[in-house]
Amino acid sequence: MYRLGSHCNKALRRCHGVEPQYVGAAEKVPRAQAVRQSKVKDKESARTEMKKVLSTQGEEMQTEEVSRIYGILKKRFRENGNKPVCFFSFIVNPHSFVATIENTFHTSFLIRDQHALITSDANGLQLIAPDKPTPGQTSHSSFSKQTEVSFDVKTFEECIRVFKIKEPMIPPRGSTNGS
Repeated sequence: MYRLGSHCNKALRRCHGVEPQYVGAAEKVPRAQAVRQSKVKDKESARTEMKKVLSTQGEEMQTEEVSRIYGILKKRFRENGNKPVCFFSFIVNPHSFVATIENTFHTSFLIRDQHALITSDANGLQLIAPDKPTPGQTSHSSFSKQTEVSFDVKTFEECIRVFKIKEPMIPPRGSTNGS
């Protein structure tokens, strides 16, 4: 049996298919080596550049939104007879919890940069009013008070009920009413 296998093996090795005959006629053209290192650097620099652009656009949008909210705060302050406005009535958007959180976020920049001041009334209710820093005062003055606010959906719904909020004081972006 071994002899039969070795004879068959010799015969089969000599047999060629049709495919190699067609391939031999095609001319192989050498490919130019692509410079991959430069592409990687280009991709990395493009990503970095894109991050810078997105970051700059994000900061500009944030600055615009903070400025818009500051203008609304000044308007609501004037409408209230130049008296501070209820903080929760100011930031709560009864139609959207997410918009309320965004309003809180942007308002925090006004407070940090001392463009707004939060005080409390006799009942402990937080009030907000526009406030311009004096020329000698910096955003990191010697008197700096920070607070942490916990605001969840339950608190959001309770604020809407307690303060009887029907419409937001800060209209959503792109809305023309109230700004």
